[in-house]
Amino acid sequence: MSDNQSQRSGSPTGSEENHEHDLPDPPAQWDVDAHLPRLERESLNVTQEHLILALDHVGRLLDAKGIPWAVMGGLALYMHGNKNRNTRDVDIAIEARPKAAIEALRDNRVYTPPLLSMAGSGCGRFYVLTGPGYGEKVDRQIVEVDLIIGGKHAWSQRANHDLNSRLTTAHTAAGERTYNVLSAAQLCRAKLHALEQREAERDFNDLEWLCMNHCSEIAEIADTLDEIERVNFVDKYSERYPGKEEVVRALKQALRI
Repeated sequence: MSDNQSQRSGSPTGSEENHEHDLPDPPAQWDVDAHLPRLERESLNVTQEHLILALDHVGRLLDAKGIPWAVMGGLALYMHGNKNRNTRDVDIAIEARPKAAIEALRDNRVYTPPLLSMAGSGCGRFYVLTGPGYGEKVDRQIVEVDLIIGGKHAWSQRANHDLNSRLTTAHTAAGERTYNVLSAAQLCRAKLHALEQREAERDFNDLEWLCMNHCSEIAEIADTLDEIERVNFVDKYSERYPGKEEVVRALKQALRI
């Protein structure tokens, strides 16, 4: 470790830094300074099989408490047919208050976020253990699972992820699975909002794929999508990818611009 790294960590010795980042056995709440860096690092090398196993476990915990939920994010896009979509985490829209969500996932395989963090952002980052210790035929791996509050408990109407979902069956690395998955139209709504916050390359790609492959479904509800977000996306896409006039026309058709 360099001197600069030691100064940033606030630990005078390597042994003290290692002690600072020891993870307690779950169920436990992660600490942003003591645990989160290690959890983030150790959750990077996931396979789709790890993601699906973590999703299965979290789904069982939510079902046990009667909390409505639906898959969203990269895994949802994969289940809607985008087989080239990779992701390193699991995104789940839920209809529950932050405290109820954290209580539901208080389990010996789960690290939970601080309540104030989830209540303030409307999103909670959980880390789920997978591997042989849980009867799973995969290497031990920590998986990031993000719970996003939607429905009547959404922290703002503009960021609301209505749990308009459908049972979707897909072939995954862990075998055939059937889940409640956010509709393509609701995924489009979520992605338009995300693009306003971060303008990530994957958001442009996801919106292009959704509009090109689920055009009629999105067009049916386009007038309920935020008009500013729709127009901004198409304008930014045109600037970012010059020469793709045919795609831009398709985007405008799907989003009714």
